[in-house]
Amino acid sequence: GFNVMGGREQNSPIYISRIIPGGVAHRHGGLKRGDQLLSVNGV
Repeated sequence: GFNVMGGREQNSPIYISRIIPGGVAHRHGGLKRGDQLLSVNGV
């Protein structure tokens, strides 16, 4: 798993703020802290 920060209320893009150690996102290795989310489930 991972946590995000930013969004419409902060008038900021949505970024990954934390990768949960041992979670799927951590084990996969494709996401890093600070990456910007461009789309989630096609939205």
